[in-house]
Amino acid sequence: MTKYDYPEHYEESVLSAIKLAEQLKDSGEYDLFRGQRCTFPIQPTADRPGVDKLSVNVELNDFASWVHETPDLESLHDNENSILAVAQHYGLKTHLLDFSRSPRIAGFFATDGAEDGDTGTIICVNKKRFIESWSDINKKYHDDEGLFLTEIIDVDVNNLWRLQAQEGEFLRCHVDPNLLEMFSCFLHIYFPQDSRISIISKENIYPPEKSHLEVLLDQYFLINSYPERNTQLENFFGTTISISEESIKKEIEAFFKNNELPEIHESWGTSSAMLWLQEPNEHYHEHEVLTDIQLIFPKLNNPHDLEVAIEKQLRNVFANIESNKRPSVKWNVFDEKGNVLYVDQEGITKNANGDFTEFAVAEMVNSIYQGMRYLPYKNAEIIRVIVRYFMMLSFGVYQIIDDCEGVEFSGGSVRGRGFASNKRIRDALREDFFEMIKSTKLDASSKLDFRDTLFSASFVKSAYKFDSFLKVFVEDLIPSQAVIAVEGLVIGVNPMRIDVFGES
Repeated sequence: MTKYDYPEHYEESVLSAIKLAEQLKDSGEYDLFRGQRCTFPIQPTADRPGVDKLSVNVELNDFASWVHETPDLESLHDNENSILAVAQHYGLKTHLLDFSRSPRIAGFFATDGAEDGDTGTIICVNKKRFIESWSDINKKYHDDEGLFLTEIIDVDVNNLWRLQAQEGEFLRCHVDPNLLEMFSCFLHIYFPQDSRISIISKENIYPPEKSHLEVLLDQYFLINSYPERNTQLENFFGTTISISEESIKKEIEAFFKNNELPEIHESWGTSSAMLWLQEPNEHYHEHEVLTDIQLIFPKLNNPHDLEVAIEKQLRNVFANIESNKRPSVKWNVFDEKGNVLYVDQEGITKNANGDFTEFAVAEMVNSIYQGMRYLPYKNAEIIRVIVRYFMMLSFGVYQIIDDCEGVEFSGGSVRGRGFASNKRIRDALREDFFEMIKSTKLDASSKLDFRDTLFSASFVKSAYKFDSFLKVFVEDLIPSQAVIAVEGLVIGVNPMRIDVFGES
């Protein structure tokens, strides 16, 4: 007969360990659970041996600064616990320890990636008992240092689906593992690892669908990797020459009367434009998931026929989807014989394991859709982007965009490279753009050549009309980013987040 008052229990397998933990939960004895693959000390990543604490603080401060500078993450602003929860779930080192309200989820983490022969453990916590046990020590330390040594954090972060899927809570901890064990009244359930046993599908722990927050995080961590990439390039090629943003800005200002950039165009401040910076709030267990949408990528001889064929399929898909409540979709893309299609450096392939195969076509369609579905795009605009992606993927960017120009853009946590129509870019300029240029810079027709136009219009919100710039995104920039895939599956889809735009 099991004796629940023992601090340690030994079970025959993870399944019996989970069963015991569930009994303990049902009896009210324990209400939080943590899984560990081995019997290593219970210690937050920020305090583990060899970790540079200064680097940890710098990374967390940079991350918090980005959060506060991102308008559509307003629910995280000035919310330290929520910011730390996001950081913890996306691999930054923190003083948080992950726990779950579910013994089964703890069992998943106690076995995921484990090796046969190791000893796994499920650690059980009674929150009330834990808080009472640490009460006096926490009060004294807080009075002296302004900090709690231990603290249970129960926070529901908007759009953090990993946390919601894992029924997560946290233990914030600033103490030695031995001291933590001494005062926390933990109960350990040990079991031998057996790789043949599966607990929960990984997709139920790490949702493959992306929330608004998770799309932005992909962009943040991509941008954050650039300094390291630049260092690698310098190590290989030697020191690179960099030009400061301020010097470029002065060159651009020299095009304008009074050597000043124009004011931000009024179209970027309208109520409809501001909708592009609103934060949605979808809970993982409540959002609608529409699975297994199948697209057939036919092999046709001209762009028009392909355009018609893909658009017809997509209109059927979107026929019953409301533009203000678009569900997650699992896209599948096949050829006419039912083969899954992939992208490699030569174009489209049926080879999933080729040396140069990059990703499935469906993965890029999913990236496009997931990025756009939260934003105030019309369904017709999402259809148009996916159609244009298929056309460019099949026939090449230069055949689909007659007057093609290579461009780059950046702003906030977004950086991208793609192509756009020369004419569409010109048409997107504010009506009075050339009236603000010095007459000495203008040609006989009171215009600039295209290179000078693009350069002088580098600061997007001062140079372009929002709705017209949006059209450039839909027709050219989103689909061409997806085709060249310089940043893999991470693409920028929100024109309101772009500050600088220019020649590639």
